[in-house]
Amino acid sequence: MRSAPARPPEPTAILRNAALLLGSSLLLLAASHAGATPAVVYDNTSGLLVDNMFNPGSFEFGDQIALAGTNRVVTQFQFAYQLSGGDGNETATVRFYANDGTAGAPGTQLFQSGPVSISNTGGVFAAAALMNLDVAVPNSFTWSVIFGNVTGDTALTGIFNPPSVGSSDSSFYWIKQNGVWSKANFGSTPANFYARVTADVVPEPSTGLLVVAGLLALARRRRPGSA
Repeated sequence: MRSAPARPPEPTAILRNAALLLGSSLLLLAASHAGATPAVVYDNTSGLLVDNMFNPGSFEFGDQIALAGTNRVVTQFQFAYQLSGGDGNETATVRFYANDGTAGAPGTQLFQSGPVSISNTGGVFAAAALMNLDVAVPNSFTWSVIFGNVTGDTALTGIFNPPSVGSSDSSFYWIKQNGVWSKANFGSTPANFYARVTADVVPEPSTGLLVVAGLLALARRRRPGSA
């Protein structure tokens, strides 16, 4: 005697199992990302061009950079400065911009730090680091610095080249004068500045979690026509 064919699983069971499988996959993916180690995605800190320093005065200046790898949530940013003189109230403010302005200039501001205290460096360059950031950036963006309370002092940055991680067009840097960004250069000297960017992975979008929630909601509903 033939046994009756196995009853196909009910739609609710199928949906529930699909939701559980998808949910488990997303949890594993999230766990793997949570354990990921932040990586240096841009590094231009080891190629100091001797006797090449830049004095921006009171103007905001910056460098457009392209990141290596795939990590795009900045967790640390490091820049260098040299301060002569100073009475203890000098600062530096760091900003990140998307290059969506006119002719590719810095446009949308992605990040602004609080004033970072800087002090007399005794004629050498000092590195200043912003830690514990959480700033999503595109593959290429402009970082900038503006020195504050430096009237009567001299605040410089170093020209470094080439980057060992990531890249930057050495033919120009950005400077903001009278509220307008423009490109500038140093002639034959590369226009790249000291910087290091460390970034983490981009968090997964919530779409997958919404799908899981929808599948679970459907699984709770009775089949049409069931008692």
